[in-house]
Amino acid sequence: MGGERYKKTGEILPESVCRRTETIGRHLPGAIGHPDVKPGILEKGLLLKLRFDLDQYINLRPVKLYPNVETPLANKKPEDIDFVVVRENTEGLYAGAGGFLRKGTPHEVAIQESINTRMGAERCLRYAFNYTRKRNKLKNLRFVEKQMCSPTPLICGSARSMTLPKDFPDVKTDYAMWMPPVCGW
Repeated sequence: MGGERYKKTGEILPESVCRRTETIGRHLPGAIGHPDVKPGILEKGLLLKLRFDLDQYINLRPVKLYPNVETPLANKKPEDIDFVVVRENTEGLYAGAGGFLRKGTPHEVAIQESINTRMGAERCLRYAFNYTRKRNKLKNLRFVEKQMCSPTPLICGSARSMTLPKDFPDVKTDYAMWMPPVCGW
């Protein structure tokens, strides 16, 4: 799937591939773009379609430093950088709500809304708690808010106020406004 295939066939995501991906339960996307394909076509028709059709609500991003790989972080070793970022994958700005006012004029305004539900926040948090239990010997879970670029008060507010942390008494939680360059959590 991707830009080269789309250029040859005009097809973004065949239904057969979508069905096969559904039986597997996950997909690992690589680069799909192409300089000759207008931005948004492949992202919406492939990545977002799979996310929404298959309700792939978790965006899991491992962050690991490997031995003998150069890094701009001075004096860091693989044991210093090894964590996983868990993000919600089908809500927020991904919902695609918004539009334009006065399009094509000097007064054009673009609006992009972030749509977040309690259900979406809680299932993402529950996933993070369960993942922490399985992966992390220390069972430390850090919530990082991105207030400056996309406030998500439902997720961070839910993490602080709901009873979910009580369901995971063995998991230690911590809250931060930013992710430090080296995080032992």
